[in-house]
Amino acid sequence: SVCLFGGDRPCSGRVEVHSGKEWIPVSDGNFTLPTAQVICAELGCGKAVSVLKHMPFRESDGQVWAEEFRCEGEEPELWVCPRVPCPGGMCHHSGAVQVACSAVYSELRLMTNGSSQCEGQVEMNISGRWRALCASHWTLANANVVCRQLGCGVAISTPRGPHLVGRDDQISAVRFHCLGTESFLWSCPVTALGSSDCSHGNMASVTCSGNQTQVLPQCSDSLPEPTGSAASGESAPYCSDSRWLRLVDGGGHCAGRVEILDQDSWGTICDDSWDLDDARVVCRQLGCGEALNATRSAHFGAGSGPIWLDDLNCTGKESHVWRCPSRGWGRHDCRHKQDAGVICSEFLALRMVSEDQQCAGWLEVFYNGTWGSVCRNPMEYITVSLICRQLGCGDSGSLNPSVALREGSRPQWVDGIQCRKTDTSLWQCPSDPWNYTSCSPKEEAYISCE
Repeated sequence: SVCLFGGDRPCSGRVEVHSGKEWIPVSDGNFTLPTAQVICAELGCGKAVSVLKHMPFRESDGQVWAEEFRCEGEEPELWVCPRVPCPGGMCHHSGAVQVACSAVYSELRLMTNGSSQCEGQVEMNISGRWRALCASHWTLANANVVCRQLGCGVAISTPRGPHLVGRDDQISAVRFHCLGTESFLWSCPVTALGSSDCSHGNMASVTCSGNQTQVLPQCSDSLPEPTGSAASGESAPYCSDSRWLRLVDGGGHCAGRVEILDQDSWGTICDDSWDLDDARVVCRQLGCGEALNATRSAHFGAGSGPIWLDDLNCTGKESHVWRCPSRGWGRHDCRHKQDAGVICSEFLALRMVSEDQQCAGWLEVFYNGTWGSVCRNPMEYITVSLICRQLGCGDSGSLNPSVALREGSRPQWVDGIQCRKTDTSLWQCPSDPWNYTSCSPKEEAYISCE
């Protein structure tokens, strides 16, 4: 087995492997990024972010593993990778190797009355501290990943349980956006920008089927649900028919062509009678907020594969889009040029606005259907550099505080952005909650990338 020792946070540290008797460090000679990718994936730690060489060993004797690993990056675990013995059993090195992975999370538990079981409040160990997760955008797909990861079967419901957390500093405002097929919660897309105010006890909870094989309610394909069953959508039974939902080709996980996975095929929905009530179910099911737009005529491009649903007639209250009344599963009279799509309120996009420059201008974020500005306080170099990278404008940049005030009015969407080294996009950076007027117009950020 492999382990990361002595890092400043979970999922980072010196690479060591177990000889059967003791942990032995791996040398930095010929250690490559693909090998780091395999280690991060095997540990459920996301993707490799950095490989640091010349690191001090734990013990003074400097014993190192007597083989080099030559992974290609796709192997399921380190021991499957090709290995080359070092000449004379001595590997050439200038120190230990340290790997940092993208996940800052290491453990998960469900807590009820102080004991950890297969139902309860979702808590995650973030950089060594247990924190409850906010129920903002908490979906059955997220819950299903949690249940599977904990060996607790599948998710049956996401009840709004009583919260067990006392202080606000024990709450995490990160939001996960799972399809439901992921092996680890932290493999799902994450957003933290515009964090929700969770101080009122709105905590994520899950009820799993347990490790015993429990018979789960089946999905009905074409019949509408009896009135009153699962009206809230929050405590609806989880479908055991292995269907999944996603949005594609929209530039983010909260906008795009609607696709459903069934029997190993991703298929689409026809736009006959497609409207905001139908889109509302999709957005809620994906934890993407409210529906802003129900797009028709393959607005996000034509899909391929089967067309799973047609003549959809949702009330807007259903828990899953395939539980809405329709022609029946797989029955349609459409072609892919009629593929349905949605734009949800949590869809995010980023741009710079200026009259003549490509990589300098007023920073704007698209949120809740509107472009608005971003506040510059307390934006540091690390945040500005990340924004430049995300926009394809190089690796560094600076704030320009001396630009004249902008004309016109717009929302000032977000303030207090503080990105960390491990964040790979602006959406993962912590900030204050979304607010229509987060700062005054004179505090809007103007960025020049180098």
